[in-house]
Amino acid sequence: MMQAKHLMIASLIVTVIVYWAGLDGPFLLDDLANLGPVQQWAHGRASWHEAVFGNYSGALGRPVSMASFLLTAGPLGNDPFTFKLGNLLTHVACGWLVWQVTRRVLALDSRLSAHADMVAVAIASVWLLHPLHASTVLYAVQRMAQLSTLFTLGSILVYLDARQQLSSGNSKAAVLKLFFWFPALLVAGLLSKENAAVAPGLCAVFELAYYRRDERNKRILGAFYALFLAIPALLAAIVFTLFPDRPLGGYAVLDFGPTERLLTQSRVLMDYIGQLLFPRSAEMGLYTDDFRASTGLFSPHTTALSICALAAATGVAIALRKRWPSLFAGWLFFLVSHCIESTILPLELYYEHRNYLPSIGLFLAVISTVAIAAQAKPRMTRHATTIATLALTLTLGASTWGRAAVWQDKDAIVDLALEHHPESLRANQTKAMRELNAGMTDESIAILSRIASGDRPRHRFQAKIDLASVNCFTARGATIDHLQKALTDAQSKITVGEVQAFNVLFQSNRSGGCAPLTDAAIAAAMEQQLRMAASQPETSLPKQQFRFLTAIVHGRAKQWPSATHQAAIAWRTGGSTQTGMFLAEAYAKAGDLSAATKTLDAAQRTLRSSDVAARKQADRARKTIDQMRASAPDS
Repeated sequence: MMQAKHLMIASLIVTVIVYWAGLDGPFLLDDLANLGPVQQWAHGRASWHEAVFGNYSGALGRPVSMASFLLTAGPLGNDPFTFKLGNLLTHVACGWLVWQVTRRVLALDSRLSAHADMVAVAIASVWLLHPLHASTVLYAVQRMAQLSTLFTLGSILVYLDARQQLSSGNSKAAVLKLFFWFPALLVAGLLSKENAAVAPGLCAVFELAYYRRDERNKRILGAFYALFLAIPALLAAIVFTLFPDRPLGGYAVLDFGPTERLLTQSRVLMDYIGQLLFPRSAEMGLYTDDFRASTGLFSPHTTALSICALAAATGVAIALRKRWPSLFAGWLFFLVSHCIESTILPLELYYEHRNYLPSIGLFLAVISTVAIAAQAKPRMTRHATTIATLALTLTLGASTWGRAAVWQDKDAIVDLALEHHPESLRANQTKAMRELNAGMTDESIAILSRIASGDRPRHRFQAKIDLASVNCFTARGATIDHLQKALTDAQSKITVGEVQAFNVLFQSNRSGGCAPLTDAAIAAAMEQQLRMAASQPETSLPKQQFRFLTAIVHGRAKQWPSATHQAAIAWRTGGSTQTGMFLAEAYAKAGDLSAATKTLDAAQRTLRSSDVAARKQADRARKTIDQMRASAPDS
């Protein structure tokens, strides 16, 4: 035990050393959007309550994660290093819990119990230092995934303790853990990130793998699984059946449907497994939006092969459940952990951080199997495990250190991504804007032109809009028919990409650099895109944002009736407070002072005291209404 503990501590120390180089890296992608409330709080422009409960990235708001960001920004400072340091400390805590959970379950495996502590060290060390997790540890906002994993592991550990107490006849202490401490940790996990909901299912996996039916405890365990697994599963089934738009409404902004996503995830899981077992660190990263959806079992053909491989592995694990319980437990742990983010929910297809919890199961299955095979030579088992653990620590540590070094610099991250993911729209757009900012306009245009001639219509459309923006920023101008040609690739669903592309174009024409392409022409093109997306629900957030942006462009073109029309639709279907403020001002400039006053009053009722920008907009709208009223003929 002591040797295992010392090795475990050594792995934790090595993990800190390996990751330290990447803590100086910048904020990335979703960081600024999700950490915005925390930034506002740090600068005294928002209350702690608004910072903790002002996040809308998940169904439950993830206040535990937001509170942890406040605890980071408060005493340690509001910069990327401190947030990433908090992530690293969370990673270390998770690694310790991985060791604790795996050593407990391996002790229940008769073929591994004698070496449970050492095998668990190997599992935890591989997990701690695996390069695939760099994009979780060094991506500040993924503290959410880390905390969800932390509390999930904690809840499993509580379950294992309670299960041991039930077996020893201490049912009173077991009941307290099962029905108080377990749900407390489960709720904390859910309020960190919603995929902690898999915790009861993971307990069931360990129950099936390692425990035998005990009539004495049947009632207690039956109540536990009814309350935390069966009833929630039934409620979820009811929601999916009776109110499918609630869990599946996000497909309104995706280019694939539930069936296509489910088919695609078979290939995604196989790719995850390949990266976990045979890491290719150069191919890892955040820019994986080039992963293509499956449109059928044989489109591509690897879809059917992946489904067969997953089904076969599952069949083997089930067949060997009694003889090789740790193989069964690890494989089912991997699958159950993926059941939320890698099935039919409307999420993007591929992200590495989704393996943060599931990879524990895969490593449990593989390393426990290797350990059993190594027992063919009992005298060598202990030394072989120690040597293998050290070798894995050094190999994986070196790979992860290399990734951490890349993560020090955003440009390096993007360049490496484009080397291995040349079709990534996000990476190409990021590099194109970088080249533009560096004065390398021709290089920027070359990057966007390549995307604009690719085989993905939505990518072509956004790239063509970006090309117009580059020409506008450099005062080269854009042809009057440029947007009409681009619209041939427009899709029937408006996504965040279209909102961002047209917003950049709008900003680039602030000084008239798009001539002869005018604001009125840009607004007309946006109106055409909205007509193409007529079947998309108005409650879709990107469509609301796009409609509001269209209204703003109309406003700068002094087309106030059109501006009020678009803003009114966005406001009526759940638009932001700023949408209401703009609509009030647009009504006033269009001459409808009564509607302007009513809209401003309604918008002010939704105004948060800390929303400085909206308050300024409200003051401006009120001033505009007063000016228009004063200049009215009958005033």
